[in-house]
Amino acid sequence: MITDTEWLRIRRELRHGQLLTGTVVRVPRPGAIGIFVDVGLAVGGFVDMALLSQPGARWPLEGTVTPFEVWAADDRKQLRLKPVDPAYLSDDFDAFVAEHRPGRPDEIGTPLVRTYRYVGPADLVAGAGAATAGHAVASRADFGEWAAGRARAEWDEPYTYVVGTDGLLRLAPRRSEHVACAGGGSVLAAGEIAFGRTGDGRPTVTEVSNLSTGYCPDLSSWQQIAEALDRAGFERRDRPDAFTHAVVFRRCTHCRERNVVREGHFVCAICGAGLPAGWNLDDADPGTGPGAGADDGPAA
Repeated sequence: MITDTEWLRIRRELRHGQLLTGTVVRVPRPGAIGIFVDVGLAVGGFVDMALLSQPGARWPLEGTVTPFEVWAADDRKQLRLKPVDPAYLSDDFDAFVAEHRPGRPDEIGTPLVRTYRYVGPADLVAGAGAATAGHAVASRADFGEWAAGRARAEWDEPYTYVVGTDGLLRLAPRRSEHVACAGGGSVLAAGEIAFGRTGDGRPTVTEVSNLSTGYCPDLSSWQQIAEALDRAGFERRDRPDAFTHAVVFRRCTHCRERNVVREGHFVCAICGAGLPAGWNLDDADPGTGPGAGADDGPAA
């Protein structure tokens, strides 16, 4: 079994829809649970039966060498694949995508794990470095040590967090700049997070947002904060299943300003131009403007 760090590295090097040649190695129950594929990586691949043709007699046999597309990957150390050959693909694939993955066309070509570079005011980067990095939480013990040093009053408001490119959660006081918490580097997720405790004293996560106008992370960054919380020892029952405050960021392609999209209104608050449907904050140099949503929290 590979480490969490190696699994993160593999995913960061792959893109949605990327073609991989694979060898079918197991078809345990044709027509029932899908097929297992060797794609020449340190982890195996799997094609869910929902993506395969029916009946099972049309599934590729063990030993079949055929191309696959990268379909998905999460904290389970296994690539999810889609067959390319229409003979193996579900007859109602388009309907399946429309119902279960409507955003799939926009995902094609994007990284499985997106890395966010800093795009906020350039002057805030100057003082950011290892000395300003937030407290790294790699285990339940790490979180317990950090929590023990917090005054009770501190738990009344959210903290600044980032998930570093190593996959670790880093925490800092709420009014800290995200770029400082990240030590000046890129991140996999960023926002604000609040904690609480159960009646028996077990720590919980009560709120999580992606509110960081310095990194402007996409909503897909939820997967990275969820995995970081898993590593920090939070059980699934003790944290939300999605952002409790989800912020949609876009860069105006006309005036280049960062925007917070409000109520699904994809119009630039500065110049009135239409905003793109897909996340696009990484298509311009950092530090190019004053930033969006000054009333929405920390600038970075």
